[in-house]
Amino acid sequence: MSLRPALLLLALIGGLAGPARAETPEEFYKKTRMTIVVGSEEGGSLSLYARLVAKHIAQYIPGGPTIIVQNIPGASGLVAANTFANRLPRDGSTILLPHKDTVLAQMLETDKAKFDTRHFGWVGRMVDYPAVLIVKAATGVRSFDDLKKAPIHIGASGRTSQGNLAVYLMNHFLGTKFVSVLGYRGGPDLYLAMERGETEARLVPMDSLAFQRPDWIKTNYVNIIAQESLVPVADSKLPLIVDMIADGRGKQMFKIVDSGSMMGFGLAAPPGTPADRLAVLRAAFDKTMADPAFLAAAQQAKSPINADTGENLARFVNDVVGTPADVVGELKRIAKMD
Repeated sequence: MSLRPALLLLALIGGLAGPARAETPEEFYKKTRMTIVVGSEEGGSLSLYARLVAKHIAQYIPGGPTIIVQNIPGASGLVAANTFANRLPRDGSTILLPHKDTVLAQMLETDKAKFDTRHFGWVGRMVDYPAVLIVKAATGVRSFDDLKKAPIHIGASGRTSQGNLAVYLMNHFLGTKFVSVLGYRGGPDLYLAMERGETEARLVPMDSLAFQRPDWIKTNYVNIIAQESLVPVADSKLPLIVDMIADGRGKQMFKIVDSGSMMGFGLAAPPGTPADRLAVLRAAFDKTMADPAFLAAAQQAKSPINADTGENLARFVNDVVGTPADVVGELKRIAKMD
């Protein structure tokens, strides 16, 4: 038999046999060890949430895979996000718990962020990240208008950190007179800076303040002036900073800077993850967030849960990243990044 007829015969046999059956998500996950990549060092809040969800979500994923947690720290989550988007498998075996400000980093640090969060397969969010603006009561500041009368020293980690970008916008659009004091490594140092008298104010997650300095609230050591969040904290009558900004472009800038308050601690599958596996992960996540055992474990760990769906996160990311380039450019100029 010549080569050409032989090839035709093989093609005919293949056609009669039909196409190869696609592997189901259950078949895939039954043989797969999953990894949750965490964009921070081990021992922090991100790691705690990753281990909580890893312990409870596997039972809701068809095939019941084993799930491990891997920490990839560096550059406020950028090392993990870059590794995740460009080097790790795109088959649904790896998911990312990124730094809350990953969307912000994509928009303002284009030379370092080698990914597009619009292409991530957002699975869901465990908790949002609302913050409040606190000022030492000894300053005499009782309301937001008081911040426009005299300089107030506010602590932040770095010039282009999320907290300091919010300070730039408040000074520019709302007329506050904040003076940034920079160089603090994180939350504990920022608390100590206020206690030592180096600073008089900071932006702080509400849960952190309640857990780490509850006496500040009980003794009126600080006044809580406003919310730094895109959605108000439940039952809070404090004003939202973003609502005080009358300028439409200013509101867009603040939405970029404060995107982390909505993103919080969310999970994402890599770009290109098969749609059926992403759907399975989203369904498993939603079931986990309603699981009484998971909720009890989170409560015991003092880890609040305020879940949202992957679909909602994806819509929010698309909206923020779609901000016009001229608005992003103006934000960079105000923040002295250009």
